[in-house]
Amino acid sequence: MTGCPHGNRVEHKYGSKILVQPLADRDEVNYYQSELKFSPELRVAGKTFKGHAFDLGSNTSCKLSRQPPDKVVVTLIHEIPDPKMWQLPTPPESGGLTEPNAIVDLILVADGEPFKTERGYQSKLQKDLPTDATFYDFLIVEIPFQVFSKVANAQTG
Repeated sequence: MTGCPHGNRVEHKYGSKILVQPLADRDEVNYYQSELKFSPELRVAGKTFKGHAFDLGSNTSCKLSRQPPDKVVVTLIHEIPDPKMWQLPTPPESGGLTEPNAIVDLILVADGEPFKTERGYQSKLQKDLPTDATFYDFLIVEIPFQVFSKVANAQTG
């Protein structure tokens, strides 16, 4: 994590081929990448943090008879076992998924070329059920389909 206009940045490098799933019975085709799971050692403001798990996934769909859509949804989920651990900075209140509130930038890197995403939606730390073992927060952004293709077909980060 390093500085950005919002003061925070998540950067991850990957190349995972696009999976195409035609669903003729629903006149639909899904485009997605295998979800990536990683547990990095985070460095924030000179401190090291362990015990964090991230899932990064991307997907979109459209009618079989149409061109791929212009945008693809990318979701970054961050899980921790203890709410006292480092977490994504708390975002301001939002009117829902359609109102961007993220204070974290997501940058995807493909073949050495960085792609900064547009401002997205970020959640506060939460649990689905009180009995769940982990807490999570997430970041949802949209990227152009062309960037999705470049990242998916990358040979290196």
